[in-house]
Amino acid sequence: MTRLLSIFLSVLMLASLGAPARADDAADRTAAAKELLSATHAVANMEKMIPIMMTQFLKAMPQPSSAKESQMLSAFQSRFESKFKAALPVMADELASVYTKRFTAQELRQIADFWKSPVGQKVASEQVAIATESSQIGMGYGQRLAKEAIEEAQKESAK
Repeated sequence: MTRLLSIFLSVLMLASLGAPARADDAADRTAAAKELLSATHAVANMEKMIPIMMTQFLKAMPQPSSAKESQMLSAFQSRFESKFKAALPVMADELASVYTKRFTAQELRQIADFWKSPVGQKVASEQVAIATESSQIGMGYGQRLAKEAIEEAQKESAK
């Protein structure tokens, strides 16, 4: 019985020693992920996306038919932009956790090293433009292919 208790206490002690290491590792990974986000200009790029998202949103909305609707839409746009900007730090923390789930602190630092390099900084500075153009290409294909699929479905159902 004494031997069993001794083994149990040894295992418990070893387990408790590992807990701070895991906490330190998590803190280290979080710090490395935030370093990566900083190197990629993630928050600044998310902020640059606000007017682009708003433009896309407004294109999808019916045009205001009265001064009151225009005023409401303008108030919405202003509030949305303000709320989105205020949420950016929390979004960045959540984005950091996406990386910490998938990469070690060392891997995150290596990735950040690339982003800190001249070519990495060029990619970071061009990301919003690349994402915007890529999105437009994808939306164009989506609209064209959806139209083709609808036309084909209509022809088939007419048979």
